[in-house]
Amino acid sequence: MPPDALQRLLDAHADQQPRIVWYSPAERIELSGHVLSMWQAKAAGLITAESEPGTAVHLGCPIHWRTIAWACGAWLAGRRAVIAGTLPGAAEPDSAGPAAGSARVAAGADGADIPHRAGQVPDGSQDDLPAVGLSVAFETRHLDPETEIQVLLPVQSLAVRWPGELPPLVIDGAAELMSYADAFTAAPTPGDAPALTLLTGSGDGRPTTLTRTDLTQIATAAIASTAAGGEAGPSLPAPRAQLVRAADPGRALLEVLGAWSRGATAVLLAPGADDALAAAAARQEGALLP
Repeated sequence: MPPDALQRLLDAHADQQPRIVWYSPAERIELSGHVLSMWQAKAAGLITAESEPGTAVHLGCPIHWRTIAWACGAWLAGRRAVIAGTLPGAAEPDSAGPAAGSARVAAGADGADIPHRAGQVPDGSQDDLPAVGLSVAFETRHLDPETEIQVLLPVQSLAVRWPGELPPLVIDGAAELMSYADAFTAAPTPGDAPALTLLTGSGDGRPTTLTRTDLTQIATAAIASTAAGGEAGPSLPAPRAQLVRAADPGRALLEVLGAWSRGATAVLLAPGADDALAAAAARQEGALLP
């Protein structure tokens, strides 16, 4: 099976050009295509080894470069990523509280809890949302309590292990990851396979699932719309870098993919980044301010 559009986008990581530049109030981290390829391969290896084939990967993580790497790892392994987020143009989800039923918790842009109803999908069929085989988060409270295999990641970019004592049976997502190979042979996956479930995707608290083809098309459209609102205008050539300042982790993921589809570096801003940091990052990286 030839690689689909999403796999071709992931394969483009192999060079030494910057793919993600992460800006937070505390740090600037640059990941080349080669380095990002290594991280996604290691994540794919752990996902494949620790969880059952066909199960999804729950990312209870806020906006962060590690979140992007693990989502890419899930796709490399042929899995679906499940994350808090909304589609471009969707209204923000109702904050009245969780629906009745089995509640899981995801992390929002700033790490705040986003309750959602387990198994809820747009057409009302619970069969459309697969079993979650592995849950990844930066905080214990954001792990899916219904998932047996749980992974905790350190939020510090240079950390090589989880700081402190891990809960029983929880995997150290930094130290354990280093035991996996730097390369991974992608699982052959058709373009119509589910790739991403946004837990608040439609803006009304109901999840939205995108196929791999949907994902690349919507990501490209999302970043084109963002770039069109930038200082240079839509008629000029695409910049070498694209600022990603998203409202939630799912939206950030879409905009990062969109930047890559334009051949641009994704300049990813942490939730705590203020206007001054955004302007400085855009100036330093040659990115447009949306």
